[in-house]
Amino acid sequence: GEVKPATRLAAALYMKTKEVDSLQAKVSSLEVQLETNKEKSNDLEESEQGLHDDLKEMTNHVQMLKQVMTVTANKSSAKIHEQARGHRVSTEELNFKVRLLEAQVEAAEAQA
Repeated sequence: GEVKPATRLAAALYMKTKEVDSLQAKVSSLEVQLETNKEKSNDLEESEQGLHDDLKEMTNHVQMLKQVMTVTANKSSAKIHEQARGHRVSTEELNFKVRLLEAQVEAAEAQA
């Protein structure tokens, strides 16, 4: 059985076709992987952006809380000062009344 050149050519061509199909399959597989990696990368970027946004939001929230605490502290401090001032005033009034009464008592004793 002498193999005809045409048959040998057909066989070689068939083998090349198989090789090309195999390579085509590999290329398709790689394209799919590439697409998957792109999606993963995008997901990562999105989640990173999400984290940045969350962080910014939390930072803003903390600053708001600080402001509220400062305002509250200032208000309560002001209230305390006001109460102290009130106590001082009423203490001064009492001292004045006591001096007045003492003076009246002295005057009454002097008359007696």
